Amino acid sequence: MKKKLLALAGTVVLALSMAAGCGASVSAQSLLQEADDNVKNAKSVDGHMKMDMNAVSDTVESGETASADESLTLGMDMDMQATQDPSAAYMKGKVSMLGMDIDTEIYTVPEDGQTCTYLGMLGQWMVEKSSAVEEAAQQLDGTSSSLLAHAKDLQVEKGTQDVDGKKAYIITGTLQGEDLKDLADSAQGAMSSLTGTTEDMDYSNLSVDVEYAVSVDDKMPLYVDLKFKGLAAEGVRFDTFNMRMDYKSFDSVEKIEVPADVKEQAQDIS
Repeated sequence: MKKKLLALAGTVVLALSMAAGCGASVSAQSLLQEADDNVKNAKSVDGHMKMDMNAVSDTVESGETASADESLTLGMDMDMQATQDPSAAYMKGKVSMLGMDIDTEIYTVPEDGQTCTYLGMLGQWMVEKSSAVEEAAQQLDGTSSSLLAHAKDLQVEKGTQDVDGKKAYIITGTLQGEDLKDLADSAQGAMSSLTGTTEDMDYSNLSVDVEYAVSVDDKMPLYVDLKFKGLAAEGVRFDTFNMRMDYKSFDSVEKIEVPADVKEQAQDIS
């Protein structure tokens, strides 16, 4: 009888351990690591980006209504492509500012040892050349790498969700601290061609609400949604700074080239 009970107990333990293994939940750390590895191996990305920013003079008290001279609202709703080698990016869509929705195109490409950003708005093209070697394709891996560094503060929602017909894990959480600079910089990089440099940014009170979707099947990112709070610069605070990137596909963009007529028209503003 004792042998039978021991055998039965062993069977139960084995069954329970197998059940536990089958139902084991994934961690934010493991998912972000897989997504980061996969994205770094991707040659290109095709996606869609939305960004909303409202900057207000720090002379305006929180809750007060700022005048047009005391605030700036800027939005981007653009398709985006980027390649890893060479590091290049192309964006096309609408930029909202000064009460207008402006058709906009942006190329960021390497040329003769420089990084050149071509900006087309209101029927005109401008080019800015920089001697610094900038990573135009940071949209490929900048966000996943930054989130991976803070994986301990993120969690995976129970179950899965449908994202455009794909089963996905959803990673969420709120991150805080000055060490979020890399994450903020990766978001601001997409807007830098319009707003200029961000060297004077103050990250001391920064927090970020994160939502990041990873495909169950191939562990590639499907979207990232970031809402920044407490971001500031000299004389300015950002009451709104939100960014969402939807990844349509990877390894589908062969090359990004600036058309010859754009190069001919572009006025150098370096």
